[in-house]
Amino acid sequence: MFRLGILTIGLASLTIIAAGCGEKQIPTVTVSGKVTYDGKPLPAGQIAFVTTSTKPIRFYGGEIKDGAYTAKSEVGDMIIKIAAERDVAGKFLEGADGTKVAVRQNYIPAKFNEQSELKYKVPSGGASDANFDLKP
Repeated sequence: MFRLGILTIGLASLTIIAAGCGEKQIPTVTVSGKVTYDGKPLPAGQIAFVTTSTKPIRFYGGEIKDGAYTAKSEVGDMIIKIAAERDVAGKFLEGADGTKVAVRQNYIPAKFNEQSELKYKVPSGGASDANFDLKP
């Protein structure tokens, strides 16, 4: 579960790279907004815009910092996936050099990432107000 954010952004990066390498480049627009969790700005995390009507499915994403994000996305209906990690109290792994490394875990409920119920229609001109208020 704690690798979801890395996976999401990794897939988004691959999709963006692949979109630029094909015969037909897929047009994207800029989407930005705010993300809150339990009424407070999400300090850090990742957001992904996932296509709902294309095969193969394409991911676009960006980083969330201090509750704000900016990302590129295709126009149209998207499923939104949001993830954020924090240290698990008292849990550590041993690093390659023998030091303790804190175990991190995604703390955003699955209904906002792995089993996302969030939907957003990206307009043709992009958006600067694509805000998501997540409730635990």
